[in-house]
Amino acid sequence: MMNNSTQERSRVRKINKVVLSIPNLRWHKTDFTVWTLHPYNLCLLSAMIQEEYDVAIVDANIDNLSRNEFVIAIQREKPDVVGISILTNEYGEAGHIAVKLVKDVNSNIVTVMGGAMPQCLIRRLSKIRMLTML
Repeated sequence: MMNNSTQERSRVRKINKVVLSIPNLRWHKTDFTVWTLHPYNLCLLSAMIQEEYDVAIVDANIDNLSRNEFVIAIQREKPDVVGISILTNEYGEAGHIAVKLVKDVNSNIVTVMGGAMPQCLIRRLSKIRMLTML
């Protein structure tokens, strides 16, 4: 018979591959100025976890990836976890699109959304079924 700690360990998945991403802001709107920001936040996160995990950065915004190109990048990397960074509320819908695209690739991929937008709208975002954590 398994005790509680054994049961907990059996439910925990091993995480090997992490993709940190910024969605293409143009997926949601095209009639605005797109900020071209270096993904310093993703680079910092990557540096912090690279000794424990295989990490890749997919910056769909700077690379102006289409939705299909983003899907291909996720398929190529085969991540266990995808972190999606949304810097402002104005571009929040691009984050929702990114989560859906990741889940369409593989519904078992853990999706994590961070940045200013999720912090401001945590109650609203917590109701999104496809989003694993904030």
